[in-house]
Amino acid sequence: MPRVEVDGGYRFAVIRHEFNWQNYQGWAIEEATYVRPRLAIAVAVDGLYRNWTDPNTGHASESNRRYGLLAGVKVTGSRDRTVVPFGQMLVGIADTRTTLRVVSVPEIAVSASGFAIQPGGGVDVRVTDAFWVQASFDVRVDQPQYSTSWGYPEWRMGAAITYHLRR
Repeated sequence: MPRVEVDGGYRFAVIRHEFNWQNYQGWAIEEATYVRPRLAIAVAVDGLYRNWTDPNTGHASESNRRYGLLAGVKVTGSRDRTVVPFGQMLVGIADTRTTLRVVSVPEIAVSASGFAIQPGGGVDVRVTDAFWVQASFDVRVDQPQYSTSWGYPEWRMGAAITYHLRR
């Protein structure tokens, strides 16, 4: 039976909007099945959220939701160490949903889904043989076929708890 690890945790992202960068918070769950001692097939699901209300009047608000379903390869350093670096390249589908609300006007909802790539890396720190703490950093580029997408990627950081299933 191949070695499997599952992690779940918090994500923070900085994403470019029309005129400035906005902070998002959310979650991520990832599963990695090792096909070699340091090479795994990884699948990740995540969600990021941002809400804004006009501070002057309170009559206008914006709700942003971003979701991802990606898969790819993950490579790690030797698991014999306490701190183990890793790198991964994921590709998949990213979904964006925005809702604009203004008092006495019907809300406007906009959504889009498209291809995304997400290179990243981080470190796993051993707590016990089964439990590890993970710190990660990655960059997601939605719709990389457009040159402007490369200028405004999602800069993402995370912290997670990882569980290693025994063979």
